[in-house]
Amino acid sequence: MVLLVALALATAACGGGSPPATGGSPAGGAGGAAQGAGTIVDGLYEEPDLLNPTIGANMTYSTLVELTMFPGLFTVDDHGRLIPDLATEVPTVQNGGISKDGLTYTFHLRDAKWSDGQPFTAQDVDFTWRFIMNPKVAPRTTAGFDHIASSKMIDDHTIQFRLKEPFAPFASAWVAPLILPYHVFKDLSPDQYMTAAYNKAPTVTLGPFKFKEWKSGDHITVVANPDFWRGAPKAKEIVFKIIPDQNSLLAAMQSGEVNVYYFAPITQLAQLKAIPGAQVVVHPQLAYESAVLNLRNPILQDVRVRQALEYGLDRDVLVKDVWKGMGTTVAGDQPPGSWAYDPGLKPLPYDPAKANQLLDEAGWKKGADGYRYKNGQQLKLTYSTTAKNPWRAQTEQIAQAQWKQLGVNLQIRNYDATTYFGTILPKGQFDIGEYMYTNAYDPYFGTQVQYATGAPSNFGKYSNAKVDQLLAMQLRTPDQAQRKAIYAQLERILAYEDPPALFYYSPMEIDVSRGIDGYKPGPVLPDTWNSWEWALKTK
Repeated sequence: MVLLVALALATAACGGGSPPATGGSPAGGAGGAAQGAGTIVDGLYEEPDLLNPTIGANMTYSTLVELTMFPGLFTVDDHGRLIPDLATEVPTVQNGGISKDGLTYTFHLRDAKWSDGQPFTAQDVDFTWRFIMNPKVAPRTTAGFDHIASSKMIDDHTIQFRLKEPFAPFASAWVAPLILPYHVFKDLSPDQYMTAAYNKAPTVTLGPFKFKEWKSGDHITVVANPDFWRGAPKAKEIVFKIIPDQNSLLAAMQSGEVNVYYFAPITQLAQLKAIPGAQVVVHPQLAYESAVLNLRNPILQDVRVRQALEYGLDRDVLVKDVWKGMGTTVAGDQPPGSWAYDPGLKPLPYDPAKANQLLDEAGWKKGADGYRYKNGQQLKLTYSTTAKNPWRAQTEQIAQAQWKQLGVNLQIRNYDATTYFGTILPKGQFDIGEYMYTNAYDPYFGTQVQYATGAPSNFGKYSNAKVDQLLAMQLRTPDQAQRKAIYAQLERILAYEDPPALFYYSPMEIDVSRGIDGYKPGPVLPDTWNSWEWALKTK
């Protein structure tokens, strides 16, 4: 998952309505009549934009629905491990799946068939990457696929890729949801790809469920695919009920209207735990809360000022008071749970004396009003994030108070999520910008990209030649242990030497289910990754 996934979590969608009828019975989560119909009701805070997993805005809530219909060659389980899905094994140099020079990848495919009975073959895999790279397509990402020089279908169940240059996370580019049916698109011209009806109504799928209907603003329904290669799913159907308000989602869980509620705010934890029969899962996630620093501002171009802001903010207080102890402070952009995480990398300590020393060295002197000045300019910075977000508002207040003791005049200016993520961050209209960033299984597809010089998500215009060099080096290194050592060097630059952001903490994710078995949230993929195992509990 890349930045847009994290952004989607904060963006409110429009919609509403009442729950759809399921088999003539009301949709009930915890022991209601919907059990007899085999219907699981899943509450979505946002409405997806599209259901073609290769195009659209890369919203988490689109992915939640798509994972029920579109496997990849690989998936990530609830322990954060990369495992085979439509491929029979994860390729390595040792098993012959990756050539020693890191340029050739061979994927062996399992026997499976699409929901319309057509066989799944190497041609579907070959078509998927060509679809993504077609100039007529606006893909969610080209990362990995843009490194392909050529592909060769050895037979119906084997495909080989030759890369332009070594690209270590290439297999991770094929994680679900992904594969498209060639036989559905073969008669369309590339000009028709982006407007195809399939993009909102994918009637031919390869996953445990297949598309039934989408009533905009109300619900999306998927029904069991009896031909799923793992076996028929345990539920007859899943209704994704669109409820774009977290208080309404809480009420729906309390009343039994929904069975599943994702990404609940920390402020609802006690209420969720009080629901009879609710399974509240508080688990680590590959995400971290941070505030990017805008280096367009000459004040922040001085690394001593950036380091002073880090020394002058008590991150332990943020975890304790803001996230109620349900998080871990981080020094860089790899949270616990990432294979690239370095437990020896510790956050800079809260040390106001050191912060004051750095600001003095940078030439910022305190005036009679308690604020610092340099060449007649006040040390004034603007802190921005999403409006109406209680834990981020609390963080701002803590930062404002603690940095005022250093002589920093911190102004707070927040925005609705659409404006913040659509305009303020991309256009650099901030000094300090807070948000949560969600990593992918491989760090390259997650946070590291935003610190590469010129990267689209490099909102702070950070540029460090050594960081760019290390990012390029790890891509040429297939061995994960060697890549981790390279990341350790890179993380120390981001944490200590030349920080591009203020790294706060990795928050625990809060998910809740009621009235179902088999629900196993994981740290990487959204929670529907194993939807074929979900089953309504019997009375």
